[in-house]
Parts: sequence; structure tokens; C-alpha cells
Amino acid sequence: MAALSRYDIRHSPVPAHMSLGALDAYVNFHVRAGMTDPLLDEITGYLKTWEARLPRPWKGGTRDYSFNGHPPGTLQHLMASRSSIRTLRTTPLAPDQILEAIAIAQLAPSQCNRQSSRVHAYQDPARIKELLALQGGSRGFADSVGNLFVVSSEICAWGGPGQRNQAYVDGALFAMCLMFACRSMGWGACPLNLAINHKTESAIRRAGGIPAGERLIMMIAFGEPLAPETRVAFSPRRPAAEIATFHA
Repeated sequence: MAALSRYDIRHSPVPAHMSLGALDAYVNFHVRAGMTDPLLDEITGYLKTWEARLPRPWKGGTRDYSFNGHPPGTLQHLMASRSSIRTLRTTPLAPDQILEAIAIAQLAPSQCNRQSSRVHAYQDPARIKELLALQGGSRGFADSVGNLFVVSSEICAWGGPGQRNQAYVDGALFAMCLMFACRSMGWGACPLNLAINHKTESAIRRAGGIPAGERLIMMIAFGEPLAPETRVAFSPRRPAAEIATFHA
């Protein structure tokens, strides 16, 4: 809250919307649970001080999400319907279905069609627990993960300093397509970043049986949704005009 108080919304109101919406959702969650705490009162009072500067409703926090209805029929619908889902069934998915999703993801573009992307799928609860503990960003929902991808990129596909980032570019394109493939299959998926040091990356490779020649890109928790209706975290996207620069 101290950092938000110093923020000048003239730069862009979007970060303020995200922060205020998250704080508002936090308070509402605990109020619905019948909880009281001085911290909740402090946050509520803080939110009131913002209402004059940036009126409600704030475009952030949580929103309703549904898996009911027809599968996404257009690319725009597919992209708009994707959200990070953390309420998943632990039931292992059928290997042939997982391979179907991977095959869809393989349609991702790849520099010179080198297809360096690799994906490791895990369904053993003990191994998933070990991998997620090393990742470190799934506390609170790790127990609901029964299917886990680790996306990597084979570094032998690249050579020279000019291609030093290409493993990450190709791997990220593949990972995004894999998440869209999961959505098209009716599954939920949640990307998990691997902003880790070399020691932790080596530990993940050992725990996951991943060859040393593969650079880790990210993890993806995925599976059938726990319920057809749920709530998910969301943040507004910056207006396109705010991030675009047109050059003559």
C-alpha cells in the first residue's frame, strides 16, 4: 500500500486498477468467510481514500469463470477465454489426450523450423510435489496439481552468441500454444515461471529426469477443472494505444 500511495496515476491508471482490485478482492473474500481482523479494517480504510482519485469499480481482483458452453470456436474467443486456473482435479489425464494437446502446440512457429522445444509431463504426486517445491510459486494450490508440464528447449539446436536468446523465444512460443491447446481440450492450466538460479535449475533437472542439454523455460500445471464454475484472478490489460508506437 505504501508503494501504491506513491504511484502517480497520470503515468497510467492500469497498475492502480490492478492493485486496488486485488486489495478489494482480498477484503471481500475474508468478509464472505465471516472473518474480522485489524488488517482488513486498515485495507478498507485505505481503499476509501482512493475512491476520489480513481472511482470504483476497479478493474482487477477476481472474476467468475465458466467451463460450460461450447469450446472456443475462434482464435479471438480462445485467447479471451484463457485464464490461469488453480482449482484443478488431481486425476491424471490420459496420455493420448496429453499427446494430442502437445501435437497442437507443435504448430507453434520455430526459427528455421529447428523445433528445439521439449516438454516433460509428470503425473506422479511425489515427483510433482518435489518439482513444485523447487519452483516455489505454487504454494496454496500445489496439492491440487495432478498433471504437470515442464517446457524446455534443446540448446544444441542453437549456436553462436547471436542465437543466445532463441531457446527462450522458441520455448515460450511453444509454451503459449500448449496453454491454448489445454484450453481447447477443456482443461484448466496455470503457467508457473522459472525465474530461478542455476543451482535450482540443476535441481529441477535432476528431480525431473531432464537432460542437461535442455534449458528450462517454464512449468504448466494443468488438468480437468475442479468445477465448471469458479473464480479466477485477473488484471486489466493496458490499452493497445498505450503500448503501441507507430513509426512513419
